[in-house]
Amino acid sequence: MLSENLQRLRMQSGLSQKKLAEKLHVVRQTVSKWEKGLSVPDADMLLKLAVIFNTTPNALLGVEDPAPLDTEELTWRTTVISEQIHAQAQRFDRALDTVKRIVLLVVVLFFGLPLLAFALYAIPELSGSIAIQEAAINRTIIEYELNGQASQFVIDLDAYDPTTAIGCTGSPVIADAVNAQQFYNIPGSASEFEEAVCTYIEDHGGTVISIETSSTV
Repeated sequence: MLSENLQRLRMQSGLSQKKLAEKLHVVRQTVSKWEKGLSVPDADMLLKLAVIFNTTPNALLGVEDPAPLDTEELTWRTTVISEQIHAQAQRFDRALDTVKRIVLLVVVLFFGLPLLAFALYAIPELSGSIAIQEAAINRTIIEYELNGQASQFVIDLDAYDPTTAIGCTGSPVIADAVNAQQFYNIPGSASEFEEAVCTYIEDHGGTVISIETSSTV
């Protein structure tokens, strides 16, 4: 290989990359690229290198043919080597791109899937919690006895304002008699609704046994 031959001959000659570069009137990085196989010297530079190392361009290129190579042949051979280096660099770039994609995929699978799983689990749970909170209703339960039967009349209260009645369940007769809907969604209406129900029960010979406010949560 040209790169290996250049490095071997330079070291045998006791020259540093910088000293060799000075002899050739190039920068040290150019010599470094030659020895690393990242680029190749042109035909004229090969002839200069052969003179410096007291060898032939054939030997530098690793060509066993003893016949000296003319400038045209040297140019062709260096062009071929340069194209091989370029093709190798392209293969390396494609391989590196593939590795990057694989690493990205691994990162996505390693971190993305747990995050997705958490989102699928947490969001419904959070939504459920909100729904439960929104559905939470305070209730005033009136236990009473009327016409010899024990029963309940329930006044549903706003979860955020327990002084506001929002509905009721129980005897439709009592609900109609007190005009239950007049108390709905009016702040402070709960106590008036409760009083109207109790008054109706007592006015009709019934007994209010207990009144208890509780929450469905």
